[in-house]
Amino acid sequence: MTPFKSKTIIFVVGFVLGGMVIYMLLPPSFDSTIPWTISEGPEFRTSAGPRVGLPLPSVPLLTGHSAIVDVKNSNWKLLKLDSSEVSFSEFDGKVIFLNLWGTWCQPCVWEMPYLQDLYDSVNREHVAFLAVSDEPLSLLRSFAAKESLTIPIYQSVSQKPPGFEIGPRPATLLIDKVGRVVVREIGAAAWSDPRVIRLVRSLHE
Repeated sequence: MTPFKSKTIIFVVGFVLGGMVIYMLLPPSFDSTIPWTISEGPEFRTSAGPRVGLPLPSVPLLTGHSAIVDVKNSNWKLLKLDSSEVSFSEFDGKVIFLNLWGTWCQPCVWEMPYLQDLYDSVNREHVAFLAVSDEPLSLLRSFAAKESLTIPIYQSVSQKPPGFEIGPRPATLLIDKVGRVVVREIGAAAWSDPRVIRLVRSLHE
């Protein structure tokens, strides 16, 4: 191998490796794991402690390849905190913000203030909020009162629809009016981020 070829190979390898190192060191343009903290008053606390900074949720661009949920024909039964029963199918035609959570799940508790902020920021006539747990109603009522939550909280009392049997908690699905899953997020997130509010509003306009 000639000295020229050797130098060329070394240059190319060095260039590629250098580019890889620079790529790994540069911050990503958007990463849902980057912590995001907003200014909070010292009086706001949850049972898990003061409100904590959470990562931004992943808010993708809408595509035609999203999963579809058959809301209209769903047999999923839920109980409100007042013990009245509703069917998931009743929310057909609405934007659905579904959060699967539990009072035993600390990240679930962490994100509740952000969910409350989002709930307070959108048109409830067109957006159905469902914070669904498998726990007893008595426990859910106690938790909602303790945390001063007005988000609609439900107990799941029948088998969840296909695709909703998500293991980790919290898990969140944002479903548009025709049943497309727009957002599927596993883990706690800062749901009151302005991008999320704009997205939810845009889905029912």
